[in-house]
Amino acid sequence: MKNHLKIQLLSILLAAIGFAPLCASAQTGVGPVAITGLGTGWGEDAFGISTAEPIANPAGCATVSSYRAISTSSGYKTFLATALTAVSSGQKVTVIIHNTQCAEGWPMIIGININP
Repeated sequence: MKNHLKIQLLSILLAAIGFAPLCASAQTGVGPVAITGLGTGWGEDAFGISTAEPIANPAGCATVSSYRAISTSSGYKTFLATALTAVSSGQKVTVIIHNTQCAEGWPMIIGININP
C-alpha cells in the first residue's frame, strides 16, 4: 500500500511540474513603467492604459496603442482601481498581459502591480 501511495504522489508531482511552464507562459510582465495615458471605452465599460515604453504584444493583437481591460474580464474593477491609484500617485506599474488572448483587439491586461 505504501508503494502505491508513493507512486500516486510522484505522479501528482510530475504532473504539477509539467503544468508549471504552461502557467508561467500565459503572461508577460512589462515594467516598471509609467502610465502615460488612461482612456475609457467608447460606449462600453472598458479602459486602456498607455505606457512610457513600447506596448508588448505577445498575442499578436491588431491594435498596439495601449493595453486594454474589459468589464467582463475577471479582476476588471481591481485593474481599474490600481491604474487610477498609480496615475494619481505618480507611481510606476508592472502591467501583466496575456500571451495568447487579446481584449477586443488590444493586448489584454490580466494584472497591474504598483511598484515601490
